[in-house]
Amino acid sequence: MIGEAEGISVDLFIGEPTYLGSGWGRLILVKFLVEVAFPLFPQEDVCWIYHERLNQRAVRASRAAGFQYVRNFLEDGELKELLSLRKEDAAARASGV
Repeated sequence: MIGEAEGISVDLFIGEPTYLGSGWGRLILVKFLVEVAFPLFPQEDVCWIYHERLNQRAVRASRAAGFQYVRNFLEDGELKELLSLRKEDAAARASGV
């Protein structure tokens, strides 16, 4: 769907309104990638995440975690923003968390 053959992808949903906008998304993403996802798939060096372009709260959280803009794409007629984070960059960020 995202047009990438290498790497892993991740999705994050914070369902408890109390925790929205308080920095948990950034922390959860980085820690999950470094402690769970990349160790489970050691051959992979990049993680992908995407959001609806209009969901700027989610985009900001992913960028705060270190994800970088790659490109936009359409999914079911809706514009999405694809971002990526390399394994070594995730590890560097996790050491500073």
